[in-house]
Amino acid sequence: MKSTVVAKASSASALALAMSLAACGGGSSPPRSTPPPTGTPSPSPTPTPTPTPTPSPTPTPSPTPTPTPTPTPTPTPTPTPTPTPPPTTANADLLGPLKSETFQGVSSRIAANFNASGTTGTATTGTTATIAFNETTSSYSLVTPTGTITFSPSDIDTAQSSAGAVVYIKRSGDRTDSLTLTRPGTSGPLTYRYVGSAFWQRTDIGTTTASGSIDAFVYGIPTKDADVPRTGSANYDIDLIGAMTDFSAIRGLAGGGTASVDFGSGNIIIIGKMDLIADGRSIETIDFSSNATLSSSANSFSGDFVFTQFQHFNGTLQGKLFGPAGEEIGASWSASDSTGRVATGTIMGRRGAADTSNGTFATPLTKSETFSTTEAVMTFKFDNQLGSNFERGDFRDIAVTNGPFTIRYDADTNRYIYRGDGLAETYDANIAQFINLGATKQVEFSRSATENQILGNAFNYVASNYLLVREGDNFRLNAFIFGFPTVFNDIPTTGTASYLVRVDGQAADNAYRNPMVISGTGELLVEFGTGKLTANVPINYAEWATASGIFSETATGNWIWDGQIAAGRNEFNGTVTMTGIGDYTGSGKGQFFGPGARELGGSFTATRDADGMAIGTFKGVLDPAKIPPPAGSIASLTTRTSLTAVDDSKTSDVGAITGIVYDPATKGYILSFANFPDVTLDDTTADSRNNEADRFFNYSQTLQDSTGTFRDWVSQVNNAQGTNPLVALTYSNFGRVFFTSRAVSGSAGWDYNVFSTGLPTRDMPTTGTASYTGATMGYIQVDRDTTTGGNLIYLYYGTVGLNADFGRGSITANFADFNGNLSLQENGSGAPMNRIFEGFTLGGLITGSTFAGQEQQGDWLRRMNGAFYGPGAAEAGGTFRAERGNPSGTGEVIRIDGSFGAGKD
Repeated sequence: MKSTVVAKASSASALALAMSLAACGGGSSPPRSTPPPTGTPSPSPTPTPTPTPTPSPTPTPSPTPTPTPTPTPTPTPTPTPTPTPPPTTANADLLGPLKSETFQGVSSRIAANFNASGTTGTATTGTTATIAFNETTSSYSLVTPTGTITFSPSDIDTAQSSAGAVVYIKRSGDRTDSLTLTRPGTSGPLTYRYVGSAFWQRTDIGTTTASGSIDAFVYGIPTKDADVPRTGSANYDIDLIGAMTDFSAIRGLAGGGTASVDFGSGNIIIIGKMDLIADGRSIETIDFSSNATLSSSANSFSGDFVFTQFQHFNGTLQGKLFGPAGEEIGASWSASDSTGRVATGTIMGRRGAADTSNGTFATPLTKSETFSTTEAVMTFKFDNQLGSNFERGDFRDIAVTNGPFTIRYDADTNRYIYRGDGLAETYDANIAQFINLGATKQVEFSRSATENQILGNAFNYVASNYLLVREGDNFRLNAFIFGFPTVFNDIPTTGTASYLVRVDGQAADNAYRNPMVISGTGELLVEFGTGKLTANVPINYAEWATASGIFSETATGNWIWDGQIAAGRNEFNGTVTMTGIGDYTGSGKGQFFGPGARELGGSFTATRDADGMAIGTFKGVLDPAKIPPPAGSIASLTTRTSLTAVDDSKTSDVGAITGIVYDPATKGYILSFANFPDVTLDDTTADSRNNEADRFFNYSQTLQDSTGTFRDWVSQVNNAQGTNPLVALTYSNFGRVFFTSRAVSGSAGWDYNVFSTGLPTRDMPTTGTASYTGATMGYIQVDRDTTTGGNLIYLYYGTVGLNADFGRGSITANFADFNGNLSLQENGSGAPMNRIFEGFTLGGLITGSTFAGQEQQGDWLRRMNGAFYGPGAAEAGGTFRAERGNPSGTGEVIRIDGSFGAGKD
């Protein structure tokens, strides 16, 4: 009588069960555009052989398979003489009818022994295997390290076959051989046109032990080497099928995910989920991943394959692209853990939809996306913990280099995969740590600064970071930037721009005991006409000191950049000079990011000598105040243009407006905020309820902020056209935007901004006077309103008159009474009600093309900020705030926030 262990090892085919579950849409793989990504093998390379009971003669006798229908790897028997393969004739695909052909496979293999004390096994990827189809007999002959065997139509087991696979069974005594072939198809799980999967499973059952093997391989119509794409990228929706030994049994694996291929760098990132199958159902969902590299000259790729199921499984993967221009992908893999358990399987996939870009870092990433960039790398040997070393001169074998770097964010698992030369790491944002590390490896984000603001201006389109990897005394530190690059045609070709730039980095210098952390802020100037980029940024050095008793040494110096924009593409290269801890020289490269080249970023390496080297990043955000405005009106602009922005706000969550861009393609405005994604004011967000188009344009939308909160916003912008009865503007405009968070437990939060924007005056008058007439709009917040007793927010409209004395450098603004209309309360609703609020007069000073003023007027504190726009200060606009408090806490508290615009009389 056979033991329980042996009985479990010889149960029904785990692979067949896994494929059956996957083919019918079971499993828990991430959702995809094609049928559920439950990876399970798909149709066999040839139409399902008709179960004709006549076993077709195979070209050569194959070893007699012995019974036991469960996959349990076993030592390879001596192969019988291999049959002469049928003549090779090219099949265009696997849809059939197939012609006789010998397919070269990419295969993996596991072998295992089962006994009462558990499982021991071995796993190998990259074994040599072939599968040959004979059209005369409709039979399949396999040659693998297990041996040689032929399966005929009479061996088909219809009970174990499924929509996704055909299962063949041959039994002889205590031996069972099974072949599981995926079916061909053009859509759906497991069914592929150019690639198929095959699993030969052999099990030998003894009285108290069982042994066996599984050969898993993909085969089909590989893409020709010359037809493999070498530029661009692609995502493949993949299916995974496999089997794993589990102490006393073999379990099926079925799952799916995404394979992202960067053809330029050759980086391939595979990530997904697979179900562990027992008794025909999923008993656990497991995350898997692979980092592989595509050959630069041939159609082949290889890499690691890892997952964790109680223990960490480490393994390898090999594969190819299949079909015209790499339309499909296939790979085989195997892995083992420290307890002797082994697993093997295949991955197949077809090109899926391209990523939809997240577009901004202003909110958390919600869509899967691949970022391709460049990394600066520094490697060195160091015996102690960084920050805890007491001796100078302990850095050894310092080296710096740079190369392609790929980051993949997977929204389904909330994980980041980082790929560079000699680097393949996965960061799980759910638990905020790197995973699947070996026993001796440490990986962390380094101490170098990664702040996402500079002088109050947020980076919304470019980010930077540093990864530190340590194994023993070997350290690898990289610096990289990534983000949402500017479309090349959206990069200005004339004019100049100033960027507020932040420099960060680290130096390994034997004049110091520990790494020197580099940081500094300054200005980087871009001359778009000549393509020149220059910067001279003051920097600080501070020793990385964490141990008590180490006083951090410091130094100061300069980071000097001299670069040039590349012709025909969004890229710039340059030289770097650093002073302060020696004469460092090097080079770097970068890109522009965001609409209209609003931001930029790059990485660099620098060297003093063999005892001192450094890496770092720099990133900058456009400083609109320092960009000479283009000539002409806003309506005459032909490219996206950053305008001067004057902002006032009541906001704790959304933040101030950090930039305003006019887009002539849509005749709309793009508003950037410190803590909120861009708000676009054009036809795509136009509010159909707008009934004031002669005076104002209304817009509305729902967006998600950086905390994950959904906010509804509504905006109103002055209609600057000559038909506006209030004010017609040519070089400027003004408006307001109101944010309401989605109600939680019956309450809703709110924020608002008022703004003025335009083309600033370049030729400011220095003598004479001018008067201006215009309009104003905004919000009036009243706490403890005397009419209702509640806390209310009124919308208001009004008029404004300005008198400027350019010779004296002074300006006076006269705001007439404000007509407040109650349309909003703190809970976002309210019955209509009008109220008149008293106007005021406020003086200020002119500085350059801007003006500002502030006065305490009785109970009121009033202030304004503004700018002159257009040639000869043709227009003026700005924002103001007027506040009246009530220290007694019993009367009204009033705050008025307004924007205004006016034309010269």
